[in-house]
Parts: sequence; C-alpha cells; structure tokens
Amino acid sequence: MAYFVLKRGDSGEDVQQLQAALIERGALGNETGGTPNKDGRFGWITEDAVKKFQQEQHLDVDGIVGRETAAALGLDWTARLQERQQSVAAARNAPPTHVLNEKQLTLLAERIDALIPTGPFDLIDGPLISWLVSRLDAALAKILPSGVLVYINDFNQGLPNGDFSALKARLVKTLNGHINVPLIPEHVEEKIIAFFVDVIADALQLGRTFDTALAKPAGA
Repeated sequence: MAYFVLKRGDSGEDVQQLQAALIERGALGNETGGTPNKDGRFGWITEDAVKKFQQEQHLDVDGIVGRETAAALGLDWTARLQERQQSVAAARNAPPTHVLNEKQLTLLAERIDALIPTGPFDLIDGPLISWLVSRLDAALAKILPSGVLVYINDFNQGLPNGDFSALKARLVKTLNGHINVPLIPEHVEEKIIAFFVDVIADALQLGRTFDTALAKPAGA
C-alpha cells in the first residue's frame, strides 16, 4: 500500500512537524544564518538533516521521509494518508461535469455561428455563442443523473462512426459483474445479458422504440 511521504520540494504543516521533530532530536538546528529552520519548506537544509538522522538510525539514507523514517521520528501520518486516499478516490468517482469536450464545444459554436445569422451582431457574436454553448453544456451536465452522464461520455468517447459494439461490450461486462445466477451457466448468462443490451442499443442506434426493437425477429 502507498504511504504518505515527504521529500525535497514539499511544503506545509507536515514539513513543519517534520522539522520540529528533527530539531527535537538534534538533527536540525533552530536556525541557519539567522533564518529559522522550522519554516514549513523542505529544502536542502531539511534534506541534509533527514539524511543525518537516517544515518544515525541506520536507515536507508535517501533524504526522503517514508514509513520507517517517520516512525523513527515519532511521526504518525496514518490519518493524513487516509485523507489523501479518500480525496483521490472521490476525484476518481466524481461524475463528469460536461457532456462535450472543449474541442467539440468549439466546433459546435463555430457551426452555430455559421448557420444562424444574428443580424447586425453577426461579426462579433462568436465569443457570445461560445459562452452560451459552454453554459448549455454545463447546465445539461447538472440536469442529467450522474449515471446517465457517465454513459453519455462513454458514448462520446467510444462510438467512432456510429459503432455501438464497444459500448455494448462494456455494458455486457458491467452487467455481468452485477448479476450472478448460480443455476445458469456463465456463457448462457452472458448471452442473455448480451441480448438484453442489444435490444436497448439497437433502439438507441436506429431511433426505434423498444417495442419495435423487441418485435424484430430473433437473429435479424
């Protein structure tokens, strides 16, 4: 598992705690050239102090404060590590905040500007149309349920030339991970899920209703 570390270039409250611990153990002086060393900046002075402490404690001398060095200094950063992991997880799980990407928004604004005349303001309305398109995109992203928005982004990224096969494969794999029927063989279960997904995707792709898609003869 990853561990919270400090190294040269870091700064902040954690570095101040490190410097205080180094000063307490005599590896770092209170100041250098009249400048306090407990300044929250992990520079070469702090790095040299860390290396000195590591050498005294028979640790790997790399100037990086990882698990062993932190433990030897009496620093417990378990809570900080958990905070960082939760922050990273939250960022990864956060729903998309847009429907179209920046390049697509720019192209859409250009198409609208070319197709829709705005009278005397036609020569200067480009930035205004770009702003409006961006606002519409952000508003739509807020209106749509997060799960729907995720799949819209999936459509946007994975359907070159209208090909639904990549999306259908992802949907089948996702559903198969959520559904498990012990009495049905795995390959049969996957075929059932694939057929279910095919009906939904076929209706979306061809503009059909679900009733029309279901009325299609098997194998057609």
